[in-house]
Amino acid sequence: MKNFATSFLLFCISAALLSGCSGSEQVVTERPEHGTESRYMSATGSDFLKGEVKKGLESVKRVHNTVAYRTYQFSLDDLPTRRELEEADLMQRSVQTMMDHESKAGSALILSNRGGKTVLITAAHTVTFPDTLWHYTEEGGGNPDDLVEAVSVRQSRTHFVIGSRNIYDFDVAAADPNRDLAFMVRSWESGDRPHLTPLALSVGSSGDLDWTDQVYAIGYPMGMEMVTRAMVSRSTQTERRSFVLDASFNRGFSGGSVFAERADGSGMEWVGMLSSASGGQEEYLVPERDQEREFRPDLEYTGAIYTQRSQRINYGITYAVGIDEVKQFYNENRALLNDQGIRIPILEE
Repeated sequence: MKNFATSFLLFCISAALLSGCSGSEQVVTERPEHGTESRYMSATGSDFLKGEVKKGLESVKRVHNTVAYRTYQFSLDDLPTRRELEEADLMQRSVQTMMDHESKAGSALILSNRGGKTVLITAAHTVTFPDTLWHYTEEGGGNPDDLVEAVSVRQSRTHFVIGSRNIYDFDVAAADPNRDLAFMVRSWESGDRPHLTPLALSVGSSGDLDWTDQVYAIGYPMGMEMVTRAMVSRSTQTERRSFVLDASFNRGFSGGSVFAERADGSGMEWVGMLSSASGGQEEYLVPERDQEREFRPDLEYTGAIYTQRSQRINYGITYAVGIDEVKQFYNENRALLNDQGIRIPILEE
């Protein structure tokens, strides 16, 4: 009985301490009113920098590119050489033709929207397609006298920029495959007012980026508008790719923009363009395609086996072209752009 009384007394003391002076009162914590400050913690660490990222988001757009090829196939019993085909009528020489379509997706940054012209910059490999594709025999290496099984000739190409309210077609004004940069241009009729916002952030210097500097990459990987934070590495193995990021890269991120925060906290600057990811080729065995065959993991497969090749991305190794290379690309093509009535003041500062 004594033990029960002691336990009950301890319980009462604990309850009194937890409930305060009065057992009828409850402590309620209210959420602060949502005003100018964010309700949740941002990865940027401040609402000001979050606003800077949103400025970049307004000017980064998704790009979709499509090309159509007509492929001419030749008789295996009488294959021509490339030299013979360069002056021949492909339609008469071929035994069969077919149309092929290829698509590429990427990201682009709006640089200027003035004087009836809009200019964007993107990765060259997303918007350039060869005029002619030669399909040689296995022994062929691309020489004029090598035998050709088929040849594909480009028939058309389109470049669409997907805005917030519409889809616009653009032309490629200049491209540099070595730097992997390209300018896209669209001229507007008088009265047209496209909803395309040029970049409102300042241009920085990629040469000032150093090991461990943090940047923000914005683009459309897999068609999804995204922003990711990454760390800079100053690799000496990147050739014209000015620096490397540890950002995850997916298809469609090419041409995305890289922004860095100034050390004094005064804002963000545009410091580069996403180019590509580290990758390679994988070859593996696959079974024959038989729609009637039922998949049974418990049964031994006895059908034909084929080899297949696919590209593999090494995630976390992303190459970027620095803004200093972008400026050089613009200066080298300034005369060509000026002939088209195009100026990009943001790259002339």
